[in-house]
Amino acid sequence: MKLTAPFLVLSLGVLAASTQRDRPLPNAGGNGLCRSQDCVSSAKAIIQNMNTAIDPCKDFHEFACGSYFKRTKVPKGKNKVGGLSAVEITTNKIIHRILTTDPKKIKGSKGYPLNDVSRKNLEKAQLDFASCMDESRINAIGRRPLLNDLKQLITKTFPVRNSLLAPLLPGIKTPVETPPASQATDRDRLTSALIQLIKDGVEPLVDMTVTYKSTNPALQQLYIFQGRTGIARRYYEDKKALKTYRKHVKDMFTLFLGTSGSSKPGKKRTRTLKNAKQLANYVVDHESRVAKINMTGDPGENNLMTAQKMNEINPAIDWPRFLQATAKTDKASMASQNYQKALPEILKNTTDAGLQVYFAWHIINVHYSGLSAKYRVPMDKFASLARGEVGIYKQPKHVDHCVGVANRNLGAILGQFYLSVAFSPEMEKKGREIIDAVQSTYRIELGKADWLDEATRKNAIKKLEAIDEVVAYSRFDPNVASAQSLATYYRTLKMRKNDFYGNQKRARAWRKAKKLAKAGKPTNRRGMEDDPQEVNALNLFYPNQIFFPAGIMQKPMFAAHNPEYLNFGGLGHIVGHEITHGFDNNGRFFGPDGKIENWWTNATATRFEEKAKCYVDQYNKFTIVGPERKSLHVNGTLTLGENISDNGGLKMAFKAWSTRFASDPKGLRYNNKLLPGLQKYSREQLFFINLSQTLCVEDTPKYLSNMLRLDEHSPARARVNGAAANSPDFARAFKCKRNAKMNPAKKCEIW
Repeated sequence: MKLTAPFLVLSLGVLAASTQRDRPLPNAGGNGLCRSQDCVSSAKAIIQNMNTAIDPCKDFHEFACGSYFKRTKVPKGKNKVGGLSAVEITTNKIIHRILTTDPKKIKGSKGYPLNDVSRKNLEKAQLDFASCMDESRINAIGRRPLLNDLKQLITKTFPVRNSLLAPLLPGIKTPVETPPASQATDRDRLTSALIQLIKDGVEPLVDMTVTYKSTNPALQQLYIFQGRTGIARRYYEDKKALKTYRKHVKDMFTLFLGTSGSSKPGKKRTRTLKNAKQLANYVVDHESRVAKINMTGDPGENNLMTAQKMNEINPAIDWPRFLQATAKTDKASMASQNYQKALPEILKNTTDAGLQVYFAWHIINVHYSGLSAKYRVPMDKFASLARGEVGIYKQPKHVDHCVGVANRNLGAILGQFYLSVAFSPEMEKKGREIIDAVQSTYRIELGKADWLDEATRKNAIKKLEAIDEVVAYSRFDPNVASAQSLATYYRTLKMRKNDFYGNQKRARAWRKAKKLAKAGKPTNRRGMEDDPQEVNALNLFYPNQIFFPAGIMQKPMFAAHNPEYLNFGGLGHIVGHEITHGFDNNGRFFGPDGKIENWWTNATATRFEEKAKCYVDQYNKFTIVGPERKSLHVNGTLTLGENISDNGGLKMAFKAWSTRFASDPKGLRYNNKLLPGLQKYSREQLFFINLSQTLCVEDTPKYLSNMLRLDEHSPARARVNGAAANSPDFARAFKCKRNAKMNPAKKCEIW
């Protein structure tokens, strides 16, 4: 039965009254009820999630989210549910509708208008999505497109005598003709091969990117790193891990290059490859030699040099030609110089045939994503394991996979449509108000922090005031609100019908070319790293920028017509969190313009470390229930930066909201009306309740145990209860007695 708003208000009021008999709470005042659709739906969600049988002064997160935990189970095929992952599901549904609707039928909004160019742009994204969704065609094509790329490697990109791969690929005449060997021709051939591979988005031997230089963030700089390895460096010394990796490489060569043997009735046909072990050994042994290079004393990343100087360090590659062909530049910062110095000797002891196998493995590792699930899943599963994720890989639904593909390749185009159908200038304006209010509060609180000396305080304020915020969407390169800007930005990226593999390969090459073209260009201070639909916020230490995409400005974090105490408890906390990152245990080493800079006096830096240790000790004591009901501890050192930011964000968001509310108690300028069914809760309490409910997350025990090792964020319960327990404002709002679990006498505070 569809409920009208008045009936819903009444029913929520009855529910709230029936769940609060045990704990009378302060009267929230008579500023009127908020009956907007946003308020009614927010009130319903808040009440449904709360477990009011729990004392908020004992376990606040359970009080705010307990009913959600009781009714929620992690679905099969997922590791977690709720929190930002739930918001991402909502956002992906919107993107899916955009991808599957005739562009002419999407009207858009006046605030972010669409035009014929917008709709033409969308057709490109829809082509990509449709090619991904055509599973029957992708399955029928199988591995053929990737085998064609391997043939290209063997016959044109890097032909060698006595190729181990040529006999495995039909249609290749052996032996393949190659130029006579000499030092000059070897260097020329290697350089040509690397240029072609890099242009295709494949990066063996060297890894290239363009990013901000920490000593000069105003300029984007080309960096040359060592080639990527399949597993982390430390695992090459671990016999068990190395054996697992070697088997994976062997199995994948068999999957991609093997031939199907005869199958017995009732059994699946399997592939065989006689020399798969030999191929795997070439790859793993080469990477093992790379992993053994001593990186101690390496000069690091900030050493911009000419291509000629790079030739002196690593003469195996023609660096002037390589840099000009890939990035149209004659200089780069050569990181990992010890690797570059050692590479010529490694190559000298590697056969051409072995190097070709190594290149082939990199092609497989990159381009497999354009094939069917038969090939993608085992590769993705091992990639998850290589990241340290033990036993938690989940294959996404195919439609979710394809939405992700379109988002990755043409996200800014989809972002313009997202802005038009799911966002508004009013939401952007109110989001900016929250950002400005939290930043102003930060300025005031820095002035009050009695542990800062005046020199450090002055520098901190200078850094705060220098922060660039990019809100909702990128304004430059591209301007997401401009269809013409998007058309220009994506002009060279071609999408073709029924060519999923080719579309992914072209998109990867396009992204690489776009990235490398930025070398030597000024930093884009009006652009955004994320697309508008990203459910995320980001702080870049250099060049001291903060991004708040439109995707983070939705429920439960934010709604245009929600009371401010909810919006500040949600989005305001996120804003405060991101600002605090600039002053956490990592961000504090960067100055106002993003340069690495020590702007602390020694005495104040010592006080910071003492205060930070309080957080480490506090969060080390938090435990979660892992597999087999084992109690596992949070790592307070790993999570320190996020914990500092959670705590600072909470404090600044609450003070920003309470200052605005105190300046306008009658609600003439700011909406702080009460929520239907929640009148017994004060606005202060609802601020904290909504903050907690943005982190109503249910995880599997195995996933949680993995994240304790890998994630710099504490588990949700520790994030909420840790920050609330350190907050005097929380203790006052819920009248928690001194030394209650949520109001300990010893509290941690930096910002």
